[in-house]
Amino acid sequence: MQTQIDSDVRTIPQAPVFIPEDDLGYETIGSDIRKGYIQKIFTVYDERVGVNTRFGITEAVGDFYSPRHRHTFAQVRFMLDGVIAYGNDLVERGDCMYLPEGVRYGPMQPAKKEEAQGEVPPNKLFDMQFMGASRVPYHHPDDLLRARQELMKSGEFPGDGFYHREDGKRIDAWEALDENITGKKTVFLPKREEDPVIMHSGSFRWTESVDHPGVAYKYLGNFTDVGPMLLIYRVSAGSVLPSGTSPWQQVFCLMEGSIEYQNAQYDAATVGYYPPGIAHDRLVALSDATIFSVQWSPLGENYVAPAAGVIF
Repeated sequence: MQTQIDSDVRTIPQAPVFIPEDDLGYETIGSDIRKGYIQKIFTVYDERVGVNTRFGITEAVGDFYSPRHRHTFAQVRFMLDGVIAYGNDLVERGDCMYLPEGVRYGPMQPAKKEEAQGEVPPNKLFDMQFMGASRVPYHHPDDLLRARQELMKSGEFPGDGFYHREDGKRIDAWEALDENITGKKTVFLPKREEDPVIMHSGSFRWTESVDHPGVAYKYLGNFTDVGPMLLIYRVSAGSVLPSGTSPWQQVFCLMEGSIEYQNAQYDAATVGYYPPGIAHDRLVALSDATIFSVQWSPLGENYVAPAAGVIF
């Protein structure tokens, strides 16, 4: 059953939010402009405090394809299953990608490996987009939807990653949407990085927490002066991630196991959001759990970068 996105509320949550995969809303923009993508998302958007992000679970199916392109926002992706070709690079299960704002990546397409015997394996990833350090606003899905509907009056999005105008010219599909919303040509600010960063998490070591028994983490990296900081947590059954309050934002994906938060159970493929400056309760692992975490600064008045190795 498809869940409708609550698009009328554009305020930051006042408590942590946990969303099982089945309860995520279907986002149609990405699947319309780049064929073969099924995106289920949750949006956190509050222009007053400079917080805007969307995150969720994406499946790349069949002969999916996305041409080489770039965005004005930052992205983080973690491969949950399968393998995808990003240009000459293969991104496989357990790999994490940081896609900086303004940096080109792709094309993205199926990667057929010898052991797959010519069949395209399933591809599933945690996927998030958010306003980066340059503070170029990230568009709300509703605004993108309205822009697409307006552009369809004088052209089409056939699914090849481009917008085809009636005069025969074409431009990148996302840039067409951006230009419709802003009323001006898309501007990409000077790049901070040159290429996407691919992290093979299996090659990183676990660090046991001194203060929290049964908890270990892999520190994948911390980028720019406001993040994102990327970590993986391993929480043994019965162990606890503590309560507290963080000054920065956090998005997470429960990749394996089951957890309990405020007497509710959540299983693998649950995603969630911890708002900045809002207290959160403890989290208990009901079974051995693995959690991918993205932490970064809110870009309003509270302009602070996360410190390395912070526990929830």
